[in-house]
Amino acid sequence: MPSVLEVYERLKPHLGEDDTRLLVEFVQDPGGRGLATREDLFEVRTGLERQIAQVKTDLEHQIAQVKTDLEHQIAQVRTDLEHQIAQVRTDLAKVKADLHVEIAQVKAELLKWLFLFWVGQIGIVGGLLALFR
Repeated sequence: MPSVLEVYERLKPHLGEDDTRLLVEFVQDPGGRGLATREDLFEVRTGLERQIAQVKTDLEHQIAQVKTDLEHQIAQVRTDLEHQIAQVRTDLAKVKADLHVEIAQVKAELLKWLFLFWVGQIGIVGGLLALFR
């Protein structure tokens, strides 16, 4: 069976020093009554309710802080994404303009070669007609 000191040391981190002392004194029952009174139970209950309220308050504060941090991070990510999307759109517009210029150059080059081909064909056909006449 564990000693009173061992019980006290094991419960102190969970209940706190005051509530643990109160519980150990309650269990030891120095008055020899052997039963807890309503006042004893009320004191224990009050101590536990106080600790629960404190934990609840702490958790609510931490949750609010985490929520604020997440909202800030989400806003930062949204801003970064909007900036990257704008950059991609700018790059895409530049590539599109470059493609239009290159297509226009290819068209001009193609028309030049087509014209030379047809002039050559007309010359050959005219020469063959003159030769066989």
